[in-house]
Amino acid sequence: MPRTSREPADTVPYAPGRLPLLGHLIPMATNPLGFFQGLAEFGPVVRIGLGPRTGYVVNSIPLVRQLLLDPAGSFDKGGPVFDALIAEVGNGLAKCPAALHHRMRPLLQPAFRTNLMPRYAQVTARRTVDHIRAWKPGQILDVSEEMSRLTTAALADGLLTDPVSQRALEQMQSDLPVSLRGIAVRAAIPWASRIPLPANRRYDRAKRRTDRAIAEIVAARGTDDPHQDLVSLMLAPEASDLMDGALVRANVWEFITGGTDTTAALLAWTLHLLVTHPVRYAELQAEIDGTLGPRTPTYDGLAGLPCLRRTLTEALRLYPPVWLLSRTTKHTTELGGHLLPAGADVYFCIAALHRDPAAFPAPDTFDPDRWLPGRTTREQRDAFMPFSVGARKCIGDVFGLTEASIALNVILQHWRFAPAPGSNPSPRPSLSLHPRRLRLRIHPREGASATTEGDTCPLPSTPPPN
Repeated sequence: MPRTSREPADTVPYAPGRLPLLGHLIPMATNPLGFFQGLAEFGPVVRIGLGPRTGYVVNSIPLVRQLLLDPAGSFDKGGPVFDALIAEVGNGLAKCPAALHHRMRPLLQPAFRTNLMPRYAQVTARRTVDHIRAWKPGQILDVSEEMSRLTTAALADGLLTDPVSQRALEQMQSDLPVSLRGIAVRAAIPWASRIPLPANRRYDRAKRRTDRAIAEIVAARGTDDPHQDLVSLMLAPEASDLMDGALVRANVWEFITGGTDTTAALLAWTLHLLVTHPVRYAELQAEIDGTLGPRTPTYDGLAGLPCLRRTLTEALRLYPPVWLLSRTTKHTTELGGHLLPAGADVYFCIAALHRDPAAFPAPDTFDPDRWLPGRTTREQRDAFMPFSVGARKCIGDVFGLTEASIALNVILQHWRFAPAPGSNPSPRPSLSLHPRRLRLRIHPREGASATTEGDTCPLPSTPPPN
């Protein structure tokens, strides 16, 4: 709860290894995930040096829930990472302060109603079948890139339905990964953009093309828009007193990146975990084959695939796409027995919290069965927050899980995955947590076919070589 005292927060210990002027920027730049995961041993709240700034990292699950669910509103979106993101792409729903979020979220919520999920599932199934039909037997996939292309296509038909949006998203498929990497670097190291490197020039070109594509999406719409999708909600007359052009563009940026990058990361990590755990792979494959056979999955049918749900949940635990979040204190605020000053930058690492052994025994083990009804504990449920919790919980959580569930189902109905030479996946912390260097070889499953809207869509059915 807030206090009126202005006592400095000098009771919070510093993490070791702080350097003059640089603070902890070097370990954050070289191994950010390992750096944040190692902070828990130094206390529930730890100070870090971010160059000339000080940050406070919360390593305790109860304290993170306290700040996210704080009824007094002492913690708000903000801090250097959010400031950098806003400077690059604008002040959308996920980044804006609470006062703006409180007004904006109800305007956008109708796009994510539960009664729309069956249509989104049908769109995802159709797009997935179309996408994987182009794969070739024995082909080696760059899995992160392939899943990004797939989710971009699904988003175009789901949340942005007009022809201009779909053409723009197709053009953006190759530019989005470059733009996202560049934005992540600028969020972490703002001065990096001033270095004349080829990566910066590639980012500038990709960002300009993406900005133009988003401008085309918005310009093609009007208040009499017949498409009734996410953009039409932002341009509706009842939203006109809030949603100016800059805010509309910022939200389109946000939903395109959030609706493609995070789901692509989840799919990529799930395929990696299945390939490296063949018993779990066989269990999930048997459920899909036994429940659906060649039939296309539907939203209602997902309830009959509990192993699929547990598998995705455990992948989200081990590799949450949104791996690091931050807040800023609105006034001097107590947290964990420490007083944090007004304007303090407060961070919490979801990836580290998801591997807390107090909540998850054998935390580094891929064990979907830990989510069986009889095994799931209150500590697990409280610690699991891949979409955050409270008023700022991700607006698209159900949409994202539906998209991932349907896409993974269709993929596994048709193709079998195996490690490829040169595949050496490791986490690549950026705006989302993607696997780096994940290369998998694909072989068609014998007799594979898919049905969408009553049509059979056969895929190659030659068996994999011995």
